[in-house]
Amino acid sequence: MNEIIQYLIGPIGISFLLSLSAYGSCDGMANCGASSTLYSDKPMIVTHSYVSMIMVSTVFFYAFIIGIIVMNKIDNNYTFIKSIWDLIACLLFGCIGLVGGKSMGLVSKLCFRRIVQKPEFFISFLFSLASLEVTLILAFLISLLIIYKH
Repeated sequence: MNEIIQYLIGPIGISFLLSLSAYGSCDGMANCGASSTLYSDKPMIVTHSYVSMIMVSTVFFYAFIIGIIVMNKIDNNYTFIKSIWDLIACLLFGCIGLVGGKSMGLVSKLCFRRIVQKPEFFISFLFSLASLEVTLILAFLISLLIIYKH
């Protein structure tokens, strides 16, 4: 039993990674889409919601890339220590993806209301989404570093 436990830990990490990131991404997209329909009479908001939806959807794409990389590392030389490091990398990005996706949806919801009142607020809206995207990119790079260093 002890010699096969590593083949369980790696896929569990991938499962956590994909499920947490998918939940965060879907929640953010649903929040963004639902809040933009309140202002569907304003074509400007619908256009801004496309930008927001694209940025929220990147959460799952990053997770999918990490999941594929970890899956490709699992072979006959896969050790217990490697599986623990892969689990850590997957949990790191999964948790950041969950929080990042939900936060992007919340930012979109709050900013759409403000953009209707003041259209010049769009630049602040983009900076808010971009700062969350930078956090996701940093978590993605740290996860890749953990995966490839161990």
